[in-house]
Amino acid sequence: MKKNMSNICDDILKNLPYSDPFLFVDKVVEIDDTNIIGEYCFSEDRDFYRGHFINNPITPGVLIVESFAQIGGVAHGIYLLDLFKKDFMPAFANASFEFFNTLKPGETIYVYSKKVVLRKNYLKIKGEVFNSKNELIMQATGSCKFIVL
Repeated sequence: MKKNMSNICDDILKNLPYSDPFLFVDKVVEIDDTNIIGEYCFSEDRDFYRGHFINNPITPGVLIVESFAQIGGVAHGIYLLDLFKKDFMPAFANASFEFFNTLKPGETIYVYSKKVVLRKNYLKIKGEVFNSKNELIMQATGSCKFIVL
């Protein structure tokens, strides 16, 4: 019996090798052999906002990049390489990114990522991150190698 898309997206979340406080994926919205769309809300009670920046907090760019990597690279890799219920270690590398806007505490990001190359356990991606106002936050490319344990 073939699973529906909602079940596949839920299974991807269950198989991500992260947990709170380092899980930066709330939902996989859509996925296919080429594209993935996911989202994550940077809740305003996160501890890092207390010091980044004082009296004008913004989301650290490195955490936006991490969310992009977890959604665009790792979540898509689980689907593309059928890593459900398998032990694996993702290694994200060769990242290139450019920021266009800042992200305030409490905002949700929407990650749109596309597979560029898939060879064996290597996935190269490119994509964009938007906020809920549909403002471009970041464009990025990167690669992820999956080491099956």
